[in-house]
Amino acid sequence: MSLLYLISIYAVFFFQVTGILLFAIFHKRSSFEYNLLGIFVLGSFIIQIFNIYNSDYNLYLVPIYGLFEFTIFSILFFKLISPQNKNLFLIIASIISIVLIIEGITSYFNQNAASFFSYGKVLTNLSIITYSAFYIINTLQDKSKKIEPHKINLSFVILAYYVTTLLNYIAINFLVNNSLQIVGYFWQFHAIVNVLFYMALTFLLWKHGKTQNSLR
Repeated sequence: MSLLYLISIYAVFFFQVTGILLFAIFHKRSSFEYNLLGIFVLGSFIIQIFNIYNSDYNLYLVPIYGLFEFTIFSILFFKLISPQNKNLFLIIASIISIVLIIEGITSYFNQNAASFFSYGKVLTNLSIITYSAFYIINTLQDKSKKIEPHKINLSFVILAYYVTTLLNYIAINFLVNNSLQIVGYFWQFHAIVNVLFYMALTFLLWKHGKTQNSLR
């Protein structure tokens, strides 16, 4: 494990713990979206701890974490977007959730890292990218809607992170049989992106909580 990768893990922990504390302090005054964000940071922290202590037997955590983040952001953007065809939205969300559950079960019994590829994880990322991009475009184009910066900023952070991690995840799987050094660079890049993501989420939690607190 490289020094950069190790530092990034501790940095993510730092921002996650900070985000959890901010969530605990501001949750009574925060909006629904930012309370969901706090739950996401808390859940991510718990899963990461579990992942570290079960590092030799943890492939099943990929679809489990995918199901967790898919659920959180589906609820968040369902509220933000308020889709006209809610039944279709729920059907698609249910199908993706079932795929992730099946993957979680099968990967628990098959821990072959060389052949593992989470299609559910790809579907999760694509869905979250679609949610966030649709919300941003729809909000900016609809002149009758009041633009709420804290929601737009959050959506931009989510969009940037999931586009980057999707491309990186696919690249790692295509390069898995190539030089370990090349694959290592992609994992280090992923680690840095994680740090930036949780740093941004922590900042948004702090900024939103501080703003809501000043309005009281």
